[in-house]
Amino acid sequence: MPIGSDLFNLAVTFGFLLFILIISYIIYSLYRSNKLRHELKRVKSLSIFQISIPRQITAKQNEPPKDFKETIGVAEQFFSSLGNLYETGLEKKIYGLQNQVTLEIISLDGKLEFFCIVPKDIESIIEKQINSFWPTAQIKKSPAPNIFKFKQGAMVASNFKLNKKFILPIKTYKYLESDPLNALTNALSKLGPDAGAAIQIIVKPISDDWRRVAGISAHKIQKGKSFVTEKWYMKIFGFVFEILSGIFHGSKSDDTNQTVSPNFKQPVQLTPMQEQLLKFLNEKASKTGLATNIRVVATSKTHEEAVLNIKNISTAFGQFATPELNGFKTKVEGSEVVRDYILRRFTGKGMILNSDT
Repeated sequence: MPIGSDLFNLAVTFGFLLFILIISYIIYSLYRSNKLRHELKRVKSLSIFQISIPRQITAKQNEPPKDFKETIGVAEQFFSSLGNLYETGLEKKIYGLQNQVTLEIISLDGKLEFFCIVPKDIESIIEKQINSFWPTAQIKKSPAPNIFKFKQGAMVASNFKLNKKFILPIKTYKYLESDPLNALTNALSKLGPDAGAAIQIIVKPISDDWRRVAGISAHKIQKGKSFVTEKWYMKIFGFVFEILSGIFHGSKSDDTNQTVSPNFKQPVQLTPMQEQLLKFLNEKASKTGLATNIRVVATSKTHEEAVLNIKNISTAFGQFATPELNGFKTKVEGSEVVRDYILRRFTGKGMILNSDT
């Protein structure tokens, strides 16, 4: 096979591609191996705390109860403090090795229990934070109840995602008329005698890079533009429409160019909806951002009952939705989500929610 021939060049190209493929496979295998090692280490080093906070008794009989927004405001400070757990480093960025905090509400045998699961490395920090923000909280190490104790039955699960772009906030407690926790616990408390369910929320700190996207989007709105990225076919359609408009109707700028300086920029008049959107964008960007996984798991004797229970619980999250901003979407899924729930595994990049959500 002479050098420079077509067959020789083909063989060299094939060998080079095979070399790249082998190297890529080796790198991916090493990545998967290290990822699994970190995951096993994380699962083995979890501390589970059961938390109960006694209902506050007013000091005077005629004193009005504390507003729920004031109570939840304490939780906002707690979640904001979790942003300080963020750690830099190449390995942590590649493998997503940020300390994660898992919050669970579990309903089983007619009882509702609250749990906080954290890595042992930061258990003392989280315990002190909880005691700092909720001095009356009772914290004890305890295994979480097993909602899969029914030998014969069905289990279903669902993952939550945002309806729209992450920079759009969901409705926070500040704009709700009642305590959002009540709707969630009410849905969990209406299970049958042979059913169990859990809401699992996993949060971990992230860098401030997401704020740049919020800033760019806010700048687009101030210019009167849409911050939503258009699909490629919509861009083509818009381009063709502009050309046809110019052909049939002529240029609209001929008259204005004679009297208006080319350096003059007409100020953009924002609509009330754009002004409101800009306000909410800035509100979200001003708070601590946390990458978040939310999943719900339900078990029951029958698949139909388990699906009904999980839909009732998921519906309670509808209180956080608003048409012009954001909300959650979910669908009933199977065993993979159940495994993620059991291992308390953070999957994907997660939703970026802020501390006052």
